[in-house]
Amino acid sequence: MTWLPMIQYAEEREVQALSRRLVLMARLGGQQLIGGDSPASVLELGSASQVQARLDELPTLSGLDQALVLTTSGSILASATSVSGPELALAEVLSACPVERVLSEESALIAPQIGLSGATVQGACTPVLDSSSQALGMFVAIKKVDYGEILAAQKRRASNQLLLLGALSGLLVMFAIRLLLSPIQEISTAAARIAQGEHSLRVRETGPEELSQLARAVNSLASYLERREDEIGSRMAVVRQLASVVAHEVRNPLQSLSLLCTLARTEEDPPKREKLLISVEEEIQVLESVVQRFLRSSGPLQISRTEVNLIKIIGQVDNISRPRADKAGVSLLIQAPGSCTMQVDGSLVRRAAENLVLNAIEFAGMNPPGQVTVSLIPREKQTLLIVDDDGPGVPRHERERIFEQYYSSKPGGTGLGLSLVKRVFDTHGGYIRCEESPLGGARFIAALPSRREER
Repeated sequence: MTWLPMIQYAEEREVQALSRRLVLMARLGGQQLIGGDSPASVLELGSASQVQARLDELPTLSGLDQALVLTTSGSILASATSVSGPELALAEVLSACPVERVLSEESALIAPQIGLSGATVQGACTPVLDSSSQALGMFVAIKKVDYGEILAAQKRRASNQLLLLGALSGLLVMFAIRLLLSPIQEISTAAARIAQGEHSLRVRETGPEELSQLARAVNSLASYLERREDEIGSRMAVVRQLASVVAHEVRNPLQSLSLLCTLARTEEDPPKREKLLISVEEEIQVLESVVQRFLRSSGPLQISRTEVNLIKIIGQVDNISRPRADKAGVSLLIQAPGSCTMQVDGSLVRRAAENLVLNAIEFAGMNPPGQVTVSLIPREKQTLLIVDDDGPGVPRHERERIFEQYYSSKPGGTGLGLSLVKRVFDTHGGYIRCEESPLGGARFIAALPSRREER
């Protein structure tokens, strides 16, 4: 058994401690026998009854099983035994403690042996000296020794110590494991949270090199996912913006197509019906150009300049807008010279002019009969396109904001029409602004420079 050497060593220590106690008790007993008021001790008087009486009174007997007082010749002068205490025969005592050796060496031990009662006993012998250090006799102290009980007690103590040591070791191991696993648990929790979308989360790069490498790998993954999330978010924003622009640019032509198809279906005059069908084809071409433009470019607005007669563009705008004006009860007046040729992107300028005119018709139609006037005015350095209406107008504090993207002052508006119009004129090197109209509503003044300028 693993604890047997420990128990044996403890047993030896217990036997040695018992031997020292027995020697001490024997010396104390001998000193008490020669004590008293008379300088002559009871041993000197040689009265066995007096020695026996003094021996019976010794308080140290409470811890002994047998006490003997021997004369220098080796005979028993007095003896005291506990009720159930074991005894040793005189021959055994004298064999273990010869008087001459005890008197010369001042003490001797009786090795553990079997007593008269069958129990294992151990004893100590010390000389009894007078005041002048003369030997008067020998005191023998004997005590029962239960080595089985000592072994069991030591075994219990050893087992308890082992259990305590095991418990402490277990606690230390648990603490060490928790200390080592704490960074792993932190990294695991952080990885789970990163997987759930918390890409800005970072873990501490501490602990052993392996854990630091794992923490750096998790942080690198989180940084990569965060960058990808930002890139995807930016791309989605561009896609949403592009989808909004395309939806706005396609909506007006579709509305015009619907109205033109209705008019063509009910028109009985063949020339007029043919003119309406031609307008339908032109609107389809406008839709095709819008789609192609957005397929070709997703960045800044690109223009393709050609020699364009703005009078023709205004006529196309009139063909598309007049059915809408008639339906809304709005009088549409076009004022333009005989010819006005410029190097512009005709498709973009037409879409910008349509947006301005259709917006004016919509606001003028809020309180019919309404009025909208479109004026094309060539000048030396620029050509002005002025659209007036008699609608509710634009408050002064909103005249700059209406050209901002996604800002709209009308219910259901997308806030894209006027921002696209401004981009068209700005890209051509011109401008657009909003003022109060002489008709009482809003006036939009757009300028296209005569010389080629691009922004």
